[in-house]
Amino acid sequence: MRLRFGLISNLALSFVALTVVMQAANHVSDSDFRDTAFRKQEYDRVVFIVQQIEPHIQQEEFRLKLAAAAVSQQLRGATLAQTPLDVEKVAPLLAEVAEREGLDILETTDEKGNVSYRRHGPIGDKERSHYWGTEEALLGTPTTSTAPISEGALIVHSEPIHADARIVGSLTVGRHLGKRFVD
Repeated sequence: MRLRFGLISNLALSFVALTVVMQAANHVSDSDFRDTAFRKQEYDRVVFIVQQIEPHIQQEEFRLKLAAAAVSQQLRGATLAQTPLDVEKVAPLLAEVAEREGLDILETTDEKGNVSYRRHGPIGDKERSHYWGTEEALLGTPTTSTAPISEGALIVHSEPIHADARIVGSLTVGRHLGKRFVD
């Protein structure tokens, strides 16, 4: 026994099928529209945050460069920029400058990139500096960089240490940009 549909039944089934297809297409396009709108909103939010924070980061970069200059001046003034750096003689001076300048990081290396002084933490034998910019400083180029850390971000400035017109090591100074920075 075959079911026969009349013209009206066929039109009704076609209308139902067309309605289902249109609803599915509408759902997909609406979902894409919402997704695009959400991404645009998130992008705009990130741009706004960057615009608010960028001047502060630039100011912090400037302050780090001034702090590095102050440390370098102390090293030159005390005629401590020698090969190798006399760590026992410099440590109290560097700690005092780091405290005065509010530095979270202060590290020096010899001309090979081995850490000779670190404000916080022990130094392993022939330990290389892990801060980005140290190698560039040893080649004569001062560098400022940022990196994400668990407490926020880290901004560091590295520059060469000169003695008699030659590079005898590098100096890296830095600050944590966490809650303290945002407040």
